[in-house]
Amino acid sequence: MNRNELIEELVEGFHVIKQRAFNSHLKFDQDILSTSQWVALNVIWRNQPAAVNKISEKLGISSSATTQLVNELARKGYVTRKANAGDKRVTSILLSLKTKKFFTKMKKKQLGYIIKAFSVLNDKELEDFAGLNKKIIKNII
Repeated sequence: MNRNELIEELVEGFHVIKQRAFNSHLKFDQDILSTSQWVALNVIWRNQPAAVNKISEKLGISSSATTQLVNELARKGYVTRKANAGDKRVTSILLSLKTKKFFTKMKKKQLGYIIKAFSVLNDKELEDFAGLNKKIIKNII
């Protein structure tokens, strides 16, 4: 196998791991969320409180489209809005308590899946893999 074929195989493997660990959780509270809704909830999870412009930037969509997305998430009870006391034009988006609980549970489930996937590696192999992964990431950042 040549270098490009090996890289392609690695990418396909990463895709399978990501799909199995992360995409299996698109169902939330008897509701199937769109990929955009999931990405928005993840952005909010990582950046609480999140501003609409931050969510827009991560999703690559306009502020008005993001506002519609956030409105739908708020309507379903997944997020709440909090007005900025200093600037009424700025609204922070926060995860609702039920969404925080769900994300905490989901993240544990995902981590469990990833730990299981990596269990086929011994400690030395895992250490080597982590080092190689850091080297690749450092090269692209």
